[in-house]
Amino acid sequence: MKKSFAIHKSSHERRYGRQSYGGRAVLTQLGSSGFQLGSIADLSPGGCLIRLEQPLALPLGESLEITLQSSYLTLRARGAICHSREEGHLVGIRFEGLGDKARQDLRDLIADLARSTAPEPSLV
Repeated sequence: MKKSFAIHKSSHERRYGRQSYGGRAVLTQLGSSGFQLGSIADLSPGGCLIRLEQPLALPLGESLEITLQSSYLTLRARGAICHSREEGHLVGIRFEGLGDKARQDLRDLIADLARSTAPEPSLV
């Protein structure tokens, strides 16, 4: 299989700000039972960056289902692979066709992950 890699956008070229997290992710090719496991490197209302345990086995532009999990929230959405780096271990996903409920679930997931990764306040 031919692997394609695209240059990722710099932070000033992105439409949405991104937050760094450590939640779990599962990428599933549409119409397939195959999946890839990873962790959420960063997440925004427009997409996410996933660090995969195994190199990406799907081409750029491929549509897929992505399941994102925090400590108690799970979001399932459709997306497309928009870039791949680090020899396929770091994959950018653009969300596609999110309805109102999915957008609210995504906001809730971002908030939950932000709480779970926020530094503890100092009591000094």
